[in-house]
Amino acid sequence: MEDRVKQLNPAGSCFYANSLPRAALSKKIKEIIINKKKIKKLSGQNKLNFIQKCVSAPNNWYILHVCCSHYRTIRGFMKNDFKTTHGDFKFQYNEMLNATSSLVAALRANTDALSAHTFTLPTITKAMADERSMAHNRIRLKFNDENQKAILDAPFDVIHCSGDEAVENTINHIKKFRVSDNESTRYSIKLPGLINVQCDFAYMQKLMTLFENLNNERVKLKDVIHRLSKSVDERFEIVHDIEPGLIFSMATRTQPIFVQKDILSARFSWEHKSQIKVLTKQQVIEKIDRSLAYSSNHGHTSDTVAGFALRIQEERKLISHFSNNALFNIIRETPAAPILKLRFNEPKNPNNRGTETTLRKDIHAHSPVFLINCVDTFKFKPLGNYTGRKESSKKGEPLIPRLHIYLKEKG
Repeated sequence: MEDRVKQLNPAGSCFYANSLPRAALSKKIKEIIINKKKIKKLSGQNKLNFIQKCVSAPNNWYILHVCCSHYRTIRGFMKNDFKTTHGDFKFQYNEMLNATSSLVAALRANTDALSAHTFTLPTITKAMADERSMAHNRIRLKFNDENQKAILDAPFDVIHCSGDEAVENTINHIKKFRVSDNESTRYSIKLPGLINVQCDFAYMQKLMTLFENLNNERVKLKDVIHRLSKSVDERFEIVHDIEPGLIFSMATRTQPIFVQKDILSARFSWEHKSQIKVLTKQQVIEKIDRSLAYSSNHGHTSDTVAGFALRIQEERKLISHFSNNALFNIIRETPAAPILKLRFNEPKNPNNRGTETTLRKDIHAHSPVFLINCVDTFKFKPLGNYTGRKESSKKGEPLIPRLHIYLKEKG
């Protein structure tokens, strides 16, 4: 293999004169594969044939490193198991910014076609984020700390805007990825809202293309960031070293849109949900053991490394006393979330239980939802003020508060 590479490329470095980040190289390789429609065939070819296919494909203006040491990386593009670099992040971040700018320009060019409602939520400052983080930690150590729960669920008012002000709020929200005015990077900025677009066919097609492109670029950016490091803290440091103040979720979450739908109603509300997962005894033990690998991420608690290891041993011993047939629940209360419930004038999925006859979709309203050329005579319920979390049903004491693990009730 090495001899053949040298024969193809005597310089032993590259085929062309300039290089791009791996993200650009990956993008071009994928375009070649898609255009030739030979994904399955390429995956089964030997190394030399794979390289020759990439080099001989049209429009290869990018650098293709084919040294033997790089083949594993090229193969990684196929399997999506490679680790990304700072250059990958910069490249994909710029791609996302370009897609955002194109959409914003199209929206500003035709604001007369937009009617909007937005609901502004209170800003979470750095001080508030620190207080909430401390409350979460105290609840973990002392699960029934009602005072700390009150901090996390304090009521607040929302500001309802409509018309041109709501349109401007929406455009500013779409292009906002960084914190400002003492905002915290720990919490994404949410703007629940509904944008109704009534336009001609050409503009509808244009918006659909721009939204699809933006969502694709955001998904790619999310993937690039996740591959920077396995450590959450390390990813955070890398991203904010390159782009200070960037709010990860706002740069990577997709923008919801619906096109030419017959909508019966659109209702906003606040929702509290508990994430519930069933685990076997062995799965709980494995989850406890995995905590040791992330002990560096528990530096915000009072545990030392040795103290945390001792806690792991105690938790493992507690679970080992149960029978092998025992089942456990992870019950984690999620923060209050603004939800948009859209009811469509079409039959529901026959597999869905319940008395409802029409289709309903519940959407996490982190950003304004766009309705493009949809029926605009639907019933509308705006988002009300947040009144706090209602008292939840008793679920007993957790066996392991740190992991929110409970013994599953029989029946």
